Amino acid sequence: MASRGVAWIGAAGLVTAGLDVLRIVVMAQLIAPADFGLVVMLTLVLQYADQLKDGGFSQAIIHRQRSSREELSSLYWVNVGIGLFLYGLISTANPLIVWFYDEPRLRDLIPWAAVLFLITPFGQQFRVLLQKDLRFRTLALTEITATAAGVAVAIVGGLLGYGALSLIWGQLATAATSTLILCAIGLRSWPPLLRLKLHDLKEFLSFGMYQMGERTFSYLGQNLDRLIIGSLLGAQALGYYHIAYSLTIKLMTRIDMYLSRVMFPIYARAQSDNGRLKNGFFRAISAVTSVTHPMFLGLAAIAPVMVPVMFGEQWTPSITILQLLAIIALIQSTKSLFVPVVLSKGRADLTFRWKVMEVSTILLAIYGGSLVNGLLGIAWGYLCARLLLWVLGYPVLIRPILGAGFVPFVRSFMPALAISVLMAIAVAVATRFAQQSILQVVGLVGFGVLCYVALSVAFRRRYLLDLRSLFVNR
Repeated sequence: MASRGVAWIGAAGLVTAGLDVLRIVVMAQLIAPADFGLVVMLTLVLQYADQLKDGGFSQAIIHRQRSSREELSSLYWVNVGIGLFLYGLISTANPLIVWFYDEPRLRDLIPWAAVLFLITPFGQQFRVLLQKDLRFRTLALTEITATAAGVAVAIVGGLLGYGALSLIWGQLATAATSTLILCAIGLRSWPPLLRLKLHDLKEFLSFGMYQMGERTFSYLGQNLDRLIIGSLLGAQALGYYHIAYSLTIKLMTRIDMYLSRVMFPIYARAQSDNGRLKNGFFRAISAVTSVTHPMFLGLAAIAPVMVPVMFGEQWTPSITILQLLAIIALIQSTKSLFVPVVLSKGRADLTFRWKVMEVSTILLAIYGGSLVNGLLGIAWGYLCARLLLWVLGYPVLIRPILGAGFVPFVRSFMPALAISVLMAIAVAVATRFAQQSILQVVGLVGFGVLCYVALSVAFRRRYLLDLRSLFVNR
């Protein structure tokens, strides 16, 4: 079941990531960097509100293996109520958002964007229940369909000249499509009662409150760089940064999200068996990094050729930023399963305290970097902060939970990292002889894949055979 879940969610991740890259590539040709920056400014506000829309109850539903229909019904209508509240809050905060960014053009975009919170709450709980039941095929197909709808709407809007507004319409189309599908499934399987009782919620409140706190600091940890860039350096600088961010950190965040959807319910079922949990954790890290390490190091290697070809010469300032953020994404991939393991043990308090420390570290590093060297300084500061947090993350989060030393953790990803470094060096050398054309970019990608496969067969044959047998036996 786990391997099938990983396969389906992995496939959804690859397809949606590909669609997202398509959207970025096409829209980068249709709208200016400053327009991208405007939408990112607004999206940063919406993302935080989105973290709050379920009151932190979604993970509590999964951790708590059994919930009554009455409890789920009360939670469902709480989600809807929170969505209505957030819609009103974002609409009312329009002048404050414009003031924070000193960007009057946001005023007309905010009312459109706030509609998201009238749509998504109706399908939120159904998504969680599908995840809890390990129905990953349904979730994967829903995600792919919704993303495709959003990309199509955004591109059509861009072609018609609607600029930044077309990107927001794309987000609304994705949310509406996903919610419609989830409601069509969920209202048949888990129809909510017209019930809202406080005592139905009490078993979920403690876990949910810690989750809300953890999500708040998680949001800040993921977005402080862009918040500071938007506030201090403006929409155009944020646009340059966002292109690099979308191909690296955002992609890793998407992978992280899909992994959490699969692994958290699986880990939650194994929470009483520490040996099984430990073995599953190390095997998952090895599998994840076998994909993410070559992907991000290869991306950093081909960036000087890829960015001008795929996005245009106006996006050249994004190249160095992309290379730095690719290293950050690689670092993040080695700790992508920390939080699901901790939450599977019910330790939402531990993840909350970690996020407080994480945000404080990132804030100091990014703000200091901005004072030293502007946009590049922020990227370098972010990289230094993530390196430090990576060193501290395992002993703080995982060792107290699993009791495993640091050496087995390093062994789980080091083979993939070593082979990926060799591959990236070969690709970086090849880029020195490449011309700026789409065929050259495709050729460099193909060369990198061949190098990585050849090195893996030469040095990791046993691991590949074990991985193949795992999926074949399933």
